[in-house]
Amino acid sequence: MGGVQGSSKFPGLSAYSSSKGAVITLTEMLSEEYKNTGPAFNVLALGAVQTEMLNQAFPGYKAPISSEEFAVYLLDFALTEEQEMIRESAENFLADVSSSAAVREAMQTEQGYDQEVWQRICEEMVWPAIHIPEAYGGMGLGYVELAVLLEKMGKYLLCSPYFSTVCLGVNALLMAGTEQQKSDYLPKIAEGQLTATLAYTGINGRWDEHAVQATYQKTTAGYLLNGQFRFVPDGHTARLLIVAAREEGSQGEQGVALFALSAEAQGVVRQWLPTMDQTRKQAEINLAAVSIDDSASVSYTHLRAHETSLHLV
Repeated sequence: MGGVQGSSKFPGLSAYSSSKGAVITLTEMLSEEYKNTGPAFNVLALGAVQTEMLNQAFPGYKAPISSEEFAVYLLDFALTEEQEMIRESAENFLADVSSSAAVREAMQTEQGYDQEVWQRICEEMVWPAIHIPEAYGGMGLGYVELAVLLEKMGKYLLCSPYFSTVCLGVNALLMAGTEQQKSDYLPKIAEGQLTATLAYTGINGRWDEHAVQATYQKTTAGYLLNGQFRFVPDGHTARLLIVAAREEGSQGEQGVALFALSAEAQGVVRQWLPTMDQTRKQAEINLAAVSIDDSASVSYTHLRAHETSLHLV
């Protein structure tokens, strides 16, 4: 960029910047021309990698990544054969079940997805189990495989509780759940017997730690939850709710805890919240004196700068 603008940090910068722009443009053209037949094209900008050229351009500057480390990243950048197979099978399956007509039909329902298609996703494709550890009945794969699936789901606008259940619910359990909670919930999610979601945004329109407005109070019997959540993905249909609440009187990042409870728990009221994007249904959830037994197991894990606990009803 500096070379194009005319600055001269070191000899050859103009040629470097111009050639970089040419490579990017060429890559875009090739990617568009061969998008239906292959091969696939991509280009990576090295950025701040410790190379000889960087040393000349910015003497004394230490980049966070060495050239050797970036070389390892480049080597592993392409998908493996197994990941390509997952990608291809997702493409074929979604092209069949998530046509434009199917998406429009699902959008018109309050539930927001076809139950039969969801069962096929769980039983035939086994996608909810993709990154759940094998110890809990999952496939034990990783986030790359999960991202491969999400890419195809986005392409075909798949209407399903996958994002809420797997990306939100499963990850919350993996990060903050106790061994007992993981053993209780994750196998059921992997088998398609349980859907879940994560609720933390209140009614103030915030999306950071200040969005957590629901509160919990310690009682002699356990905990008491009160509060309101909005824009909860699939919150009106999920059977397991993982909700964020803060200790009464706390502010910001302090005092925030996660609670896992059944959607059928006494004091839980849910309703569909119509929004502009009907391919992903959202809901409003109200908690009115929801009681949590004190004998429930508790797990602590560091999320950002504070401790977050997950309590089980």
